[in-house]
Amino acid sequence: FQDTIEVTNTIPLIDTRSTVAGVTANVDDLSSQLPISRDVTTVALLASGSFSPDPRFSVGAGDQGWMLTPGQSVPAVSGSSAGENTYLVNGLNTTNVYYMIGSSFVPMEFVEEVQVKTGGYSAEFGRSTGGVINMVTKSGTNLFRGGVSLYASPESLQMQEADTFQIDDYGNASLWRANSSERQEGLEGNLSVGGPVVRDRLFFFAFMRYADWGKINMRAPTVARDSSAADPYWGGKLDWVITNSHRLEGTFLSDETSVDHSYYSVDPDSGEIGSFLNDGYSLRGGQNWVLKYTGVLSPKVVLSAQAGV
Repeated sequence: FQDTIEVTNTIPLIDTRSTVAGVTANVDDLSSQLPISRDVTTVALLASGSFSPDPRFSVGAGDQGWMLTPGQSVPAVSGSSAGENTYLVNGLNTTNVYYMIGSSFVPMEFVEEVQVKTGGYSAEFGRSTGGVINMVTKSGTNLFRGGVSLYASPESLQMQEADTFQIDDYGNASLWRANSSERQEGLEGNLSVGGPVVRDRLFFFAFMRYADWGKINMRAPTVARDSSAADPYWGGKLDWVITNSHRLEGTFLSDETSVDHSYYSVDPDSGEIGSFLNDGYSLRGGQNWVLKYTGVLSPKVVLSAQAGV
């Protein structure tokens, strides 16, 4: 007995149903197959038309680098600068409104899927001439699930950069930046859990990320800054299936951080860190709230409404 299957149509090389260019990736699946950093915005570099920007856009660059999100890289998309992207979390715009570089930091433990749109996207993803990075968070299910992880970046494993020097008009060399005196270390722990509150109707997912880090970097040939922070990032999501046709979702995310700074003098000849000068602190981040309703009003009408802060 033999069957014959005859193919009478072909798969089009171009999908004419959508004008959107980009990539959609499941975070857990992607991280299990590729050695990418634990920062959702680096997923954008996998999309065609995305690349690393000028180093002056990087986190920590310039005197105001502490205002940006620590540990977050930023891409340049479709020929635009790294300051022309839009970042969304469950539809809420979380882009850094001061510099337009980067966004609220969303830990990998809270992200289910990353949608990177590099062009051709619709008006709901507007206010951008570069790309759109839309993060969809995890939700609870009828099964309890959770995870624990610990990451350490000890100073002993850090590779030191050589000192850099400048030469004046007379050929005399002087220390420009004592890179060999810079230090960086960190310790991070993550905890997440999700499951049903009421089976088939109400679900929750919650996470906490605690990061304790310190960094010494040179701000000038004779000034060093010692920065440190130890604050938790936390959040969660509630999903209420009111009926089979109506759903309500609530998302909360906090990345409030206080960074302590101490400034020290640097010996202009040896590059060694010396006496204490002054100190201070900086506050950044905040709380993000999203409430979304989705209802099927008829076989041909679907209503979606969202509010966020």
